[in-house]
Amino acid sequence: MEKTVSVVDDSLRTKSPIASAIFMGLGQILYLRQYVRGAILIAAEIIMLCCIIFGTKSISYEELDSGIIRPEAYISALQELSGLDENENFDIASQELIDLREASLEELADSYGVSVKKLMSLAKADDEFNEYADNIALIDEDFNSEAQALIEEYYPETGAAFGYSEEDYYDVAVNVLYELDPAYVEKLDAKMEKSYASLYKKYKVADQGELDDYLYELEDDAQIEKIELEIEKIENRYTTDAVKYLAKNYPAVIDCHYDGCSVCKAAHRSGNNTTKHFAWFRGPVVNALIGLVTLGDAAPDSVPVKFRDHSIFMMIEGLIMVIFVGLFIFVYIWNIFDARKSAEVVLRNGCFAERDKANSRFWDRSFPFFALVLPVLMICFFTIVPLLFSALVAFTNYSQPHHVPPANTVDWVGMENFRTMFMSSGSNSWTGAFGRIIIWTVIWAFAATITCFVTGMIMAVILVDKRIKIAPVFRTIYIIPYAIPGMLSLFVWANLLNGTFGPINRTLMELGLISSPIPFLSDPTMAKVTLIVVNIWLGFPYSMILVTSNMTAIPGQLYEAATIDGANKYQQFAKITVPLVLYQTMPLLIMQFAGNINNFGAVFFLTGGNPAVADTSISMAGATDLLITWVYKLTFNPPQQYNMASVIAILIFIVLVPFALFNFTRTKSFREGEV
Repeated sequence: MEKTVSVVDDSLRTKSPIASAIFMGLGQILYLRQYVRGAILIAAEIIMLCCIIFGTKSISYEELDSGIIRPEAYISALQELSGLDENENFDIASQELIDLREASLEELADSYGVSVKKLMSLAKADDEFNEYADNIALIDEDFNSEAQALIEEYYPETGAAFGYSEEDYYDVAVNVLYELDPAYVEKLDAKMEKSYASLYKKYKVADQGELDDYLYELEDDAQIEKIELEIEKIENRYTTDAVKYLAKNYPAVIDCHYDGCSVCKAAHRSGNNTTKHFAWFRGPVVNALIGLVTLGDAAPDSVPVKFRDHSIFMMIEGLIMVIFVGLFIFVYIWNIFDARKSAEVVLRNGCFAERDKANSRFWDRSFPFFALVLPVLMICFFTIVPLLFSALVAFTNYSQPHHVPPANTVDWVGMENFRTMFMSSGSNSWTGAFGRIIIWTVIWAFAATITCFVTGMIMAVILVDKRIKIAPVFRTIYIIPYAIPGMLSLFVWANLLNGTFGPINRTLMELGLISSPIPFLSDPTMAKVTLIVVNIWLGFPYSMILVTSNMTAIPGQLYEAATIDGANKYQQFAKITVPLVLYQTMPLLIMQFAGNINNFGAVFFLTGGNPAVADTSISMAGATDLLITWVYKLTFNPPQQYNMASVIAILIFIVLVPFALFNFTRTKSFREGEV
């Protein structure tokens, strides 16, 4: 029996990618009947839209805790206190006061021919002379004073403490709570008496008087302190429970400095404070991107640290969100191209694929993508984000003492740090320091690499000679510096070469070979030479082992043929040993050179970058500092200059990447795709 094949409209090739671009996953389902793929894309789309639309916006600290109680806070407090049954007169008076304010606002709005909501909106305009705001302020001022007087008349303790924040409420909490809910205070008293009874029983006394006598007679200071801490703990628990109960049951009374929106009220009902509103189109994506652009707003000194913007956290959150948005855009674009390919398959077959086959094919093709999700995310968070963050700091003023969060904010400054580094004038400047350091870093990298390799090759050639007896013993002795942790060896050398009490200088002076100490570490030129010489002692064993292993792989027939041809030992070394060893070790030498550019330990543990030179007071860079040790000083030694350190880090990256790529591209695995 011949199978009937449904004919698919040829416009599918055009409609499906357009539908996928507009509706994303829904377009895949409706036009291509890709149910699983469409459901996954719909989920991703909904998550991204929620992260864009649903969010919060911060309330300014001045609004949260300005010391001025807002009318909305008085209204909430009046309504809260009206819930107590024994004060019917207060209920009537408070409602009349609230109604009077609403009537005054409506009358004012009618005079301008607008609604109350529109009037409030006009009052928020940032104008120097805003008559709407001024007139509303007069109404609110009268309302606030009358509300305060009403609360003080019926609830004197509450009225006297009205406007306190939760942190300040401990001194008055019990009195206010006794006024609002005396039954709960009785429970707290019973709970505290029970705690004291347990304390009396523990120390075998009858009451507080006997406990005081016991403390007076006690001679053990540690025991006295322990008992006093237990008493303080009981009393603190008592007032803390009172504050928590007030915060949970009377939030408008305990803290009136909040905006009054539903989110804030819900937080206060649960005993918490909030500094955020619910806001449309201010989700995590929007907030993070705005934070990345602005890096926060500066706050007055009166604002506590916890309420200030932390520019560095905002930068990191923004970078993470940029990566997420980039991944989403990639998926979105891939979805459009994939829809076109799927449409071509449908048109080629003349019908849509069966659901089971389509789902099976989707999971088979998608497995590599799902398997790579976790590695890609790890690369994004642990590689890309740190690299981008380190680079972006170079375009900010992130430095002490005026631009370190959270006390202060960080600002974008563009290319200012690069201009400071490369274009400042005078010998005592950043430019002079950078030129000096970059030249010394290159000299050091070449000298450290070449001297260690040449010394190692010489020692390897000598010890390979069969005429050398007990060669393994010498190899062992030479390897010891490489086997001992370099940090310890460098500390020892720093003490040996000390100009004041170093054994080397003292010995030479005792022998009469010198009349004054040699400035191994205190003279700029001598310190550099000393650094290179000590590094030879520390680094040549590695080169010796490397060259020895390569020399053992050279066929002996080459040397025999050279001897027959009349070549002496020097000619054999120059024409056979050196070319073959260099051929095998050149990639490693390139990597050693790159490593020596970042050889932090050799410089830091021997000289610490010292001695100081003319520009050290400005740049913090000593005579023997490399770029990497300079970065360390700028980030760890006060005053920290993170922005300038980031500029140097970018330069190090630019210098090292070509060497790494050069070495990698010359490998067989890169050229031929095999090991």
